[in-house]
Amino acid sequence: MTPAAKAMNLAPYTMPDPEDMTGLPTYADQNPNAQMTKGNPEPEVLPCVERITVPYTLGTFPRISMPFPRLTQNMSPGQVQGIEAAPKQYIALLPHGTGRSFYQRRPHANREAKAFIESFDLDTDGIDIALPIAHHPGKKPRDFDGPWPMILSGASPELRDFLLWYQTFAVNENVTFHAIAFNLDAEDWVIMTISGDAVHPDARSIAKALGSIKRRLWADTTFVNFVNAVFAQAGIGGSACERVVEATKSFQLTYIDTGNAKGDHAPVYQLTGKPISKEPETHRRWLSLIRGLRGGYVVGMHALVIDKRFVDCVWCKSKMHPAHGCPFHGVDGWLGTKPDNVQRYLDRTHNQQKDEGHRVDGGHKANNKGKGRQEGNRSDGWSTVGRGGRHNRYTM
Repeated sequence: MTPAAKAMNLAPYTMPDPEDMTGLPTYADQNPNAQMTKGNPEPEVLPCVERITVPYTLGTFPRISMPFPRLTQNMSPGQVQGIEAAPKQYIALLPHGTGRSFYQRRPHANREAKAFIESFDLDTDGIDIALPIAHHPGKKPRDFDGPWPMILSGASPELRDFLLWYQTFAVNENVTFHAIAFNLDAEDWVIMTISGDAVHPDARSIAKALGSIKRRLWADTTFVNFVNAVFAQAGIGGSACERVVEATKSFQLTYIDTGNAKGDHAPVYQLTGKPISKEPETHRRWLSLIRGLRGGYVVGMHALVIDKRFVDCVWCKSKMHPAHGCPFHGVDGWLGTKPDNVQRYLDRTHNQQKDEGHRVDGGHKANNKGKGRQEGNRSDGWSTVGRGGRHNRYTM
C-alpha cells in the first residue's frame, strides 16, 4: 500500500509495476501529437487530382494541433472575440516557418493564399482571408515566432472539410500553410520536457524514466488527492489509488534527439498525457503538480531535469521535434518553404535574442511564478505554471 493510501485509510490495492508498459499508453489514438493528416473519415468531396492547375505537394504529413489560446495568442482581442463567437465559421491558415515579419515581406500573403485555394475545383465562392492583427503592434517583428495565422472565412462545408483533412499545402517558397480548426476544446497533451543524463533512446531507459515519474506521483498524497477529487467530480469510479493509476496510463515519453545552445549533444524526453479536465484552472493545477513535485524525479543516481529546456519547432510550431528535425521538408516532392542556411538561421536568431535582452546562449529568463499571462510567451499553461523561480530555457 502506498503512503498516500495509508494516509487516507483506503482498502489495500495492488499497484501495478510502474515500469510495465504492456498495453500502454492508453488513448494513443487521441493524442494530437501522434496523428497524421488525411486520416479517416475521408471527406465526401475531394478536388480532382487531374484538374490541379496550381501544383502543391501531394503527401501525408504529421498533423498539427494547437489549443485555441496558443493559436490566437498574437491576435488582437477583436479578432479573437469574433472567432470565439463562431469558431466553425473560420479556419486558421498558419504559414510554415514564419513570424510576424513574414507579413512585412509578403503584405498580400492572404491574397496569394486565396488565389491558390480558389484553384481547387470545389465551391470556393465567398471565401475571404484576413491577415492577423497584432495584439501588440509596437513590438519588433521577428522572423521566427508565432503562431501568426491568417483567418479564412466563408468556406463551404466541402471546402472546409477538405482543407482541415489535408491540412498542409506546400505550393512554393511564399505559399506554404497549414489549415487548422479554431477548436475551443482542443487539448494540449504536452506535460513537460525532461533533460539530463538519464535521457537515452532505448526502450528500457524510457520505461525506467517513465516508471520513476509514475512511482513518485502515485506516492504523493497531494497529487493523489487532487486526481481523486477531479475524477470523483467527473463520476469516474474506483479508489483513490485506482484513479491515480488510471490518470497516468496515457503517459508517454518521446525521445527527441537534439543539442543544447552550446552545440553539445543533449537529447530530451517529452512527456505527454491525456488531460484529466477541460477546465483551464484544473489543467494548470495538474501540470503544476507534475512538474513541481517536491523532491523531483530520479532514475538511478541521475535527476530528471524538468523544464530547463523546451521543444518548439520554428517551422511548424510542433512541440515534438526541434527545428533541425522538422519532418515536413523531407517529404518527397516538397515544394514549400525550405530551411535557411543553418549558419544564417543561427546568426539571425542570435541577433534577435540579443536585441530583445535574451541570454546570448539561446536561453532566456522566464518568470514562472504563475501570476497571469506572460507577454510573448505561451498561454497554454507553459508560462503560467512551473516549478517557481527563474529558469533559463532554450528553444530548439
